[in-house]
Amino acid sequence: MPVAGVVPPGSGATPLFALFGDQSDAAGLIEKYGGLLDAEVRPAIHEGDFHLARPDGYLACSAKDPAGIACYLDGLLPPGS
Repeated sequence: MPVAGVVPPGSGATPLFALFGDQSDAAGLIEKYGGLLDAEVRPAIHEGDFHLARPDGYLACSAKDPAGIACYLDGLLPPGS
């Protein structure tokens, strides 16, 4: 759902996942998965939850903490990354 002042997922030149959640808790995810995630953390959809949107805007994953998002993203990386 479009939100005023928030860039929609996948609207940049490079298709990246968009992370929604508490920015202070998401800093480690942005650092570790910078090749997959847009550097802009969007506001939480539901307070205390994290949501990951695919570049096409569909929901990829939701979790109560950043570790759940990390687990999903780890599955997208080649073994040993």
